[in-house]
Amino acid sequence: MRSRASLRRAALGLAFAVPLLLGGRAQAQVGEAKEGADFALTGAVKAVDAAKHTITLEGANQEGGALEVDPKAELENGDRKIGLGDVKPGWRVVVNGDVRAGRKVVTYLEVVDTP
Repeated sequence: MRSRASLRRAALGLAFAVPLLLGGRAQAQVGEAKEGADFALTGAVKAVDAAKHTITLEGANQEGGALEVDPKAELENGDRKIGLGDVKPGWRVVVNGDVRAGRKVVTYLEVVDTP
């Protein structure tokens, strides 16, 4: 009897713990996530399509490419909040974000140089 009761307690504990853990991760995917990001990249902006919420970056070591930008992503130029349409080709940026369904989605972008 004791082992069945122990198993029930363990199963009940897992039933409560798993949704809490998964729920915390889901909140990080909504945007504005700086910590706990799945990827980080520094590179030069090659193209921006604000209507499609995408940005194309060229980073070191063949990193970069076209990235989706979360509509709720935090974008900054210095201490000023900006929109994706404000970002210009040639600017150097630091981005981080989450991998969702196999795609990199930017949740944070900071402009580091505007030549």
